[in-house]
Amino acid sequence: MTSLLYLTKRQTQLPEALPVESFSVGATALLVLASLRLSRRAIKLERQELFD
Repeated sequence: MTSLLYLTKRQTQLPEALPVESFSVGATALLVLASLRLSRRAIKLERQELFD
């Protein structure tokens, strides 16, 4: 997405910060998804320790 915005910027008048902002939003989304996955895994492991 970031590369596409940089390429589009040459043809149109996009703000300079838009490609950078799109990258940081994407990176933040990946971190949130990874955090959710790890927290679910931790809860599952703790549940197994308590009941097994």
